[in-house]
Amino acid sequence: MASEIDHQLEAAATSGNISELARLMNASKESPPDHLIQKLLTAAAWKSQLPVIEMLVTRFPDVDLHEDTIRAAVYSGSIPLFSVLLNKEPSIVKRQFDHRGTPLIVACMAQKPIDFLRFLLEAGADPNQDPDTATYPLSIVAAFYTDTNSLDLLLDHGAKIQGSGALRAAAQFGKEDMIRRLLERGARPETDDRSRGNREHPLHCAVEHGHAGALRILLEHGADANLLDAQHRTVLAFAEQLERENGNRAECVELLRSCKTQQQIVGLIDNDEARGANPTIRVVEKFKNKDTRWTVNMTGFLRWQCDLFPIQKPKLLWVNAPFGFEKSMVCAYYVGQLSKSQQSGLPTASFFLRPEHWTPESFLEVLQSWLAQIIEHPMATKQVIKRARHVQGAHGIKPLLEKDVGDLCKYALSQMPGCTLILDGLDKWRVTNSPCRQENVTGFVHKLKTVVGSTTRVLIISRDEPLIHRELISQREWSAERLFVPLIDPQDSTT
Repeated sequence: MASEIDHQLEAAATSGNISELARLMNASKESPPDHLIQKLLTAAAWKSQLPVIEMLVTRFPDVDLHEDTIRAAVYSGSIPLFSVLLNKEPSIVKRQFDHRGTPLIVACMAQKPIDFLRFLLEAGADPNQDPDTATYPLSIVAAFYTDTNSLDLLLDHGAKIQGSGALRAAAQFGKEDMIRRLLERGARPETDDRSRGNREHPLHCAVEHGHAGALRILLEHGADANLLDAQHRTVLAFAEQLERENGNRAECVELLRSCKTQQQIVGLIDNDEARGANPTIRVVEKFKNKDTRWTVNMTGFLRWQCDLFPIQKPKLLWVNAPFGFEKSMVCAYYVGQLSKSQQSGLPTASFFLRPEHWTPESFLEVLQSWLAQIIEHPMATKQVIKRARHVQGAHGIKPLLEKDVGDLCKYALSQMPGCTLILDGLDKWRVTNSPCRQENVTGFVHKLKTVVGSTTRVLIISRDEPLIHRELISQREWSAERLFVPLIDPQDSTT
């Protein structure tokens, strides 16, 4: 008889029939046992019967909440329903379930709405609570959600991004938007692995599951393709093995081979001396707070920057500034603005000359740096990579000569129309009465003309000197224009 009554009570709780539920309980001479109340709470929670939950919690305040009830409330995704249970027992928001983790983890695995996740976090859920056999909420969201706001929500509530395994999870499921957002928020492939469990690198994971798009994004953001997995395989070796065994990894293999070629070529053309000669980052950092914004609105700069090449010649802009004006400051600002604003996404390669760099190898050093920046850029075409691979193969481990670098740079610029080359400090080489000065400037400009393509922009910043003026402006090989930058903004009415 008791069993039949129990079934009737459960049916009433499941259907939300409060009056029948109350009638059955009132008809019994004894109060229902705790395990039955817990069973009724769970049944009502699975069916999102909020009035039944409220009635049972009010009528039996001393009955503990069972794990099954809390989990069912989470799966309901109902904030009002979970609130009733939370008001009864606030600690449930941090309850650890066997093999499932916390309510927050269960909600993430069930892909509950972001508002429900926010409710749990605001109620005290810890996004970094040790999930025991489960994984962290950030990793689950990266794998199963598509809205990057879910990542932001967890991170804004203190979720730790390093060691979360979130990048690996997103790579496993090919969630490209989630990978980008994680990288924007500070995730790094080399620090993504968890303290225990699967330590598979995100690159290996993307290859294993055949997500070339995810692989490309990680490589473009500097992921080290030389890392080894547990079987001591590089990512490329792993991809080649999967391609041989199962197929469907050709795109991954091509991406990784291109990446390997880029790294090898950069190592050959961008030697330590050339790296030291191009302190672009230091210069940009030094002047980043200086206000030179108005210089990019000058007519000559806007005309040079536009996409049109009306006479099918390279466009040269020679920028001068008076003595006392920090020209490197202007150049640093130009580098930053052009790198951010180019709609095509093509490279802006820059080089900051210093007096000590004027040697017979100066042009080679500039080309080395420019070419390294172009080849490392994500928009480097397959044809450029193929040509670089061919040049590399012909020279083995020997450094490339100026002619080799020049030819490769010329080819890259012809294949990537719209690239920008920036040089600061053509006037910096100053050796009094030196017979080499004219030869160096003239030779430098002559070599530069042989490299640039018909749709390349060249920006050179220096003092206004007759020799430089003659070599830059009085040339038919490019469309040249001079831009003089005054000490102050000519449009500033306060000066």
